[in-house]
Amino acid sequence: SEKCFKPDRKPMYDELSAEVQSLRGALQLFKKASRFSTWAQSRPVEMRYILLADWRETKPCLQLLTEPGPKVHPSLLYVMCEEGKGMERAKVWASWLADTPWRMPVFIVQSITEVVCKLREHCV
Repeated sequence: SEKCFKPDRKPMYDELSAEVQSLRGALQLFKKASRFSTWAQSRPVEMRYILLADWRETKPCLQLLTEPGPKVHPSLLYVMCEEGKGMERAKVWASWLADTPWRMPVFIVQSITEVVCKLREHCV
């Protein structure tokens, strides 16, 4: 999301990048779903990755992955969402997603710190 490129967010993404690197990964940031789609189309099919997207960009990211053509799909999905209606909608959507061909673990999170904690749980 565009938020990840704002200067006040840099310390949070530095923390996330350090955690990802400790797990032998690399952090890629994209402003929009279309940039993510271009990246996903150019990766080897066997590549594993985790998608972290804000609620507004999550659905467009997944829709782009359903278009024809080879692309690699995420192993885990983290949806960054603020408290309130958006959070409730995201939870309902995530439960629906479990019954689709995607069948990937989906976690609704509110902060980068929460993402880092969950990465430690699922990737170590």
